[in-house]
Amino acid sequence: MKEIGDRVKDRMLEIQPKGFKYVVLTQVNENLGQGGRADMVCHWEDTDTVAQEVYVNDSLICICIALAIRSF
Repeated sequence: MKEIGDRVKDRMLEIQPKGFKYVVLTQVNENLGQGGRADMVCHWEDTDTVAQEVYVNDSLICICIALAIRSF
């Protein structure tokens, strides 16, 4: 999980190194047929953004959420 989160954050810093605070949340669970999902509702400034990716295979479920929050 740490490696995935670090790689996502490093890539975000390559794209836009200044002006944002970056938060990356990563979760990996064993897939026992339960399904996986990530939802959120946020009320932010127009310049803030979020991206999420869910990866599922027969053995695991990985959810990664990346937030870019404008810092003034």
